[in-house]
Amino acid sequence: MRKGLIKKSGLGLMLLLLVLLSAPTSDASSVQPVVLNSDQVQYRLGPNLSYYEDKKGDFSFQKIKQALQAGQFIPLEKRNPSFGYTNSVYWAHVVIRNPLQTKKELLLELAHPFMKSITIYHMADEKGFSKKTGGLQLRRTEQEVSSRNHMFSFTFAPMSETRLFMRFENGGPMSFPLTLWESNAFINKVDLERLILGIFYGVFFALLIYNFTIFISLKDKSYFYYVIFLGAMILYQLSADGIGYQYFWKANQWFSVNSILLWNVIILTYLGFSRSFLETKIHAPKLDKILITIGYFVLFGIILSQFLGMMLNLKIALYCQITATLLLFWISIISIRNQSRSAKFYFVAMIFLLTGSLITLLKNAGVLPQNVITIWGVHWGSTAEVLLLSVGLADRINTIKNERLLAQKSAIANKQLYIETLKKAERRVNQIFNNAVEGIFQISRDNQLIFANPALADLFGYESVEDMLASAVNIQELFEQNSDFQMSVKRLIDNQRYVNYEVPFIKKNGDLFYATVSIQVPTENQSLDDRAEHKVFAEGMVLDITDRRLLEKTERDLEVAVKANQAKTDFLAHVTHELRNPLQSILGYAGLGVSRFKNITSEKILSYFAEITTSGNRLLRLINDLLDLSKLEANGIKYNFTKERLSVATSFVIKEMDSIRAARSISIRFNPPDFNDLLDMDAEKIIQVIRNLVANAIRFTNQNDTIDISIEKKNAEYQFSIRDRGVGIPEDETELIFDRFVQSSRNKKNDGGTGLGLSISKKIIEDHSGTIWAENHQSGGAVFSFSLPESQKQPVILEDP
Repeated sequence: MRKGLIKKSGLGLMLLLLVLLSAPTSDASSVQPVVLNSDQVQYRLGPNLSYYEDKKGDFSFQKIKQALQAGQFIPLEKRNPSFGYTNSVYWAHVVIRNPLQTKKELLLELAHPFMKSITIYHMADEKGFSKKTGGLQLRRTEQEVSSRNHMFSFTFAPMSETRLFMRFENGGPMSFPLTLWESNAFINKVDLERLILGIFYGVFFALLIYNFTIFISLKDKSYFYYVIFLGAMILYQLSADGIGYQYFWKANQWFSVNSILLWNVIILTYLGFSRSFLETKIHAPKLDKILITIGYFVLFGIILSQFLGMMLNLKIALYCQITATLLLFWISIISIRNQSRSAKFYFVAMIFLLTGSLITLLKNAGVLPQNVITIWGVHWGSTAEVLLLSVGLADRINTIKNERLLAQKSAIANKQLYIETLKKAERRVNQIFNNAVEGIFQISRDNQLIFANPALADLFGYESVEDMLASAVNIQELFEQNSDFQMSVKRLIDNQRYVNYEVPFIKKNGDLFYATVSIQVPTENQSLDDRAEHKVFAEGMVLDITDRRLLEKTERDLEVAVKANQAKTDFLAHVTHELRNPLQSILGYAGLGVSRFKNITSEKILSYFAEITTSGNRLLRLINDLLDLSKLEANGIKYNFTKERLSVATSFVIKEMDSIRAARSISIRFNPPDFNDLLDMDAEKIIQVIRNLVANAIRFTNQNDTIDISIEKKNAEYQFSIRDRGVGIPEDETELIFDRFVQSSRNKKNDGGTGLGLSISKKIIEDHSGTIWAENHQSGGAVFSFSLPESQKQPVILEDP
């Protein structure tokens, strides 16, 4: 049954729609004329108008008359005709009938001050027409009737019927509320308007001056935005109400036409004021970013309007205004929930403004009657809004003052607490300072010791701090080497805030002790210029490490002794083994020769002697190393210095080692230098060093590989370098391998070495006033180098026979 009812209802609606579509369309002929009478003083023309939209704006008056005759005009049937924002030109037609026996003189008012161009064709009894012009295109002084709205004077003859064709062009909001007035009634209306507008502008000007004065004293940005907002509102409203056009810029057409741009300024300043007043960054940070974006859109619309016309700017501003209003309304609710007092004033102010705007809209729609409240609803709402916002600002300032007063009281209490806490902390610091084990000091820019603690005085052997400050005026006197202190001062001057190192100090009685000293620039001294203004240039701490250094030295000595003892043990075992082998070989081959002397050939005896000779030479080499070692320990080596070439000694050793190198298919690359490498040296001892280094390189270089030897001159020294292609040296052993009885941990070969060659070489080079060192090559292998001076300072000492 329910479905059937729906079907019947739907069928009925379709029939009703067909009836409406088939009904004849009303045309301009159905519009009733305005009939004048002797009692009526006001005639609203809206319900009696018909209109035509000229989208291109190119219709002439003749074509408009033809359009009216063709029935193309549309009845308006509205009290206040409004067509929104458009670039179209609108024509309106109305018939005014005067059935009276007397003429009627009436004023025609267009209550839309922003209308740019108005042209009225006045036709009486089809006898011809006359033309009147108006709008912002004319100076106010050229207007027929001086008024805030656009006014025209007409005389309607007795027993006549008059046609008015009105052309409206605006390029913006299109609205033409038209009213015919008796002159006396119009004067009464103007008097009431002046009273209302006087109240309105009086309140705005008073609030502008009041808030500007407060802004000058407080410099609060909320007042800044509010003052600019009020100023823009006053200027815009003067344009919207026609007051500015009538009194202030009546000769300036540009300002009259472009004053709509003030609305953009109103939107921008109101956004800035609202963001500051409601503290949107705090209460609604995400929505605050949207408000900022809306502000950029408004600015974008202003820029585009200069190129694409004012219509685009008006539409952008309208959409931005609606969006911003809804957002701000919601933000005010959020802020109220967050216990914001200012938001309450803002919320109520918006309610008043929206209520006034709604009343005016309902009046324009004919829902509400026309009276002082409905006609001026927007003005009453705006006035209430700015009053409430001004009160809200005052309340906000009072709140801020109260908060500042409470903050000051709290700050005073906190300051007192801070002072007491600081005094307690100072007592604790002094206690710690005086009882500290470390010596603490402060120095001035001229290195004067201006502060010290008891530990520092005790550390340097003074009876008291006063005794130390009186005796050790300059801190440099405490350092064994002045350069140590000067180095730290230089680093501090170079803006290095902290230095720390270990140096020897001098006590009052002249004894030396080692200590760690730390010096830093106080953090409040930001630059060298600032430091010069402070009495304290730097402060630091001294910690005695004499006992620690003695302990470390003892531990190092013990470690060295253990290693030396182990090395000697290993050396004795190794040497015993190395001595036993050639001796056994000599005795073995000698015994074989004796036992088989009668039965063996001469060739066999010769081979026995060859083995005995090889073993003897090996034994002799070991004995020579041991003898050299004993001479080293007894400082018994003496040198015969002569002028010799280092390259000649090198070539001699390479040739000497030729058979050993060739046996392993190793090549040696050496290019004698093109400069004179003549220097003071004991050639035999330097050859021994080179022989040790070359033999060492051959032992560690793989077969079929290459050894590189070079000689360079650096200043007054000659540097010999040999690079092998071996396994290299562990980084922590590059100095250790020159010690006695020590071999590299990577020497896994059983090559008969004693571990004395490098130690002996180091002694010889040092006795030649030179240096020897080892390092790893970046491409692999090790590099051994030594450098010798060109001349020796010590006298020539002949070696004892």
